[in-house]
Amino acid sequence: MKKILLSVAIIFMALLSVFAQDTRENLKVYKNEIGVDITGFIRQFFFYSDGTCSPSAYKPNYIVNYRRHLKSGNIRFAIGGNFNQKDLNSPYDDDDSHYLSKQYYVNARIGWEFTKNINVRWQVFYGLDMLPSFSYSKNDANYWDGGYANGSENTNKTIGIGPIFGIKFKVSKRINISTVTNFAIFLSQNDETFYYTPLSSDYPPIPDDKQQLTSIYSGYNQAMSILLSINL
Repeated sequence: MKKILLSVAIIFMALLSVFAQDTRENLKVYKNEIGVDITGFIRQFFFYSDGTCSPSAYKPNYIVNYRRHLKSGNIRFAIGGNFNQKDLNSPYDDDDSHYLSKQYYVNARIGWEFTKNINVRWQVFYGLDMLPSFSYSKNDANYWDGGYANGSENTNKTIGIGPIFGIKFKVSKRINISTVTNFAIFLSQNDETFYYTPLSSDYPPIPDDKQQLTSIYSGYNQAMSILLSINL
């Protein structure tokens, strides 16, 4: 009889321990949320090439997304970028110059958002983002003409600001899927230099041609990207 009572007591204590752990998990408030853009992965299941057409490769603006949850709202931050470099072969056998093509860019955003729960699973969020970006490209030989390799170097600095609106689906207490749309006004400065590399000493040097362009424009991004995030 004592053994039975002891076994029941052990089982009862174990059940209480599990229940208490679940309760603590449900009451826990997660302050951090980190996510990645999974749009390219999902497109593999909805788009395919049948030999007549193929979808263009998806390049996310932001690879990693982060939120800091506060009582009055959330801090939003995201960053993304890309880098590409390759050698260029001259079509002339007697051209011993080394030609290079290089591009890279960095996109970021930081902002503030408010949230509104529709029900247990669905949530909308809205706020304001600041959108800085930087890009650089250089091509020593866009083409060869008249005894010269015609190259270009481009630097672009952009800053934008605008409202955002998004929808989040809470798969579980820790896993979320969301999408967002935004409109922004941008200020951009573009510096471009055209330069010319002689193919031989028979061709005299040509001065570089430098240009600078400042522009203001607006942009709208549809809610086409899908983010998978986890609360930490």
